[in-house]
Amino acid sequence: MTTTDPALPQGDLDAVRTTIAQHPFAAGLAVDHLAVLAEHAATVVVAAGTFVFRQGAPADTLYLLVEGDVDLEVAGGGAEPLVLESLHGGDALGWSWLFPTQPWLFDAHARSATRAVTIDGDRLRAAVHADAVFGRDLACRVAALVSDRLRHARLQLVDSWTHDRRA
Repeated sequence: MTTTDPALPQGDLDAVRTTIAQHPFAAGLAVDHLAVLAEHAATVVVAAGTFVFRQGAPADTLYLLVEGDVDLEVAGGGAEPLVLESLHGGDALGWSWLFPTQPWLFDAHARSATRAVTIDGDRLRAAVHADAVFGRDLACRVAALVSDRLRHARLQLVDSWTHDRRA
């Protein structure tokens, strides 16, 4: 279950902008670019045990986790989902929104109550196309996310494969 977060008032643009500015994903971002992120942002709380998003659903949001724990999982073959990475407050979640009509590639499962700033992917993509400097900066930040996710997925898959071979 996702609800609006009363601790980060959705209508208070300054509070949202401050929260975004303090998030590691936005470190060093130009003030006018922080304003763009805040314009298209909302704040949410995701209840423990629920999904932030599900694999195959439309990818339309960038999540800046403020606090809580979210597991990126891949399911298949009727077995327990494989946790590729656990994310925490200070992490960014979701990069597939950058590509129109891209679905989520994993499930994101809230292990604990999670507060996050959500940023509308369609509007963010439009802002990226309208401002090349902002687009390049955001693309570099997203590329770092992708690289980090691939590294963690590789390590988790190698660990799982090694564990299975020992069993």
